[in-house]
Amino acid sequence: MSQHSELLSKAKLKENFKTKQERIQAIKNNPDYQWIEKLYPAVFTDEKTILFLTIDKFIVKNTTLIEPSYYFHERLNKNPLIFIDEFDTTKEAILNNIIESGLQYQVDLLDLFLNIHNHLKPRISK
Repeated sequence: MSQHSELLSKAKLKENFKTKQERIQAIKNNPDYQWIEKLYPAVFTDEKTILFLTIDKFIVKNTTLIEPSYYFHERLNKNPLIFIDEFDTTKEAILNNIIESGLQYQVDLLDLFLNIHNHLKPRISK
């Protein structure tokens, strides 16, 4: 599904059903919305106690059509049992996530260096 189609579906759900619970019930019971469960099983994450995830899925935001994206570690409840698949790629996945997070913040290195230098200068000259 394209990002455009996903946004349209999300907007239509939000327009027709005001609460998260109403959206979940529509997906479960209304034939017009049941395709969402097959394409986005993460919609029902809150109802699951056993989760099978890759480390990538665990450390990036969980995106559903019924609510804003969130990190799994922020919402774990009911003492779920989590299985991390592809464990051998964990180190690479975490490093990639750190790099991606770091790229979101731009730092003027010259300004940073001058700031550090100017704050340390009085201490050095004493």
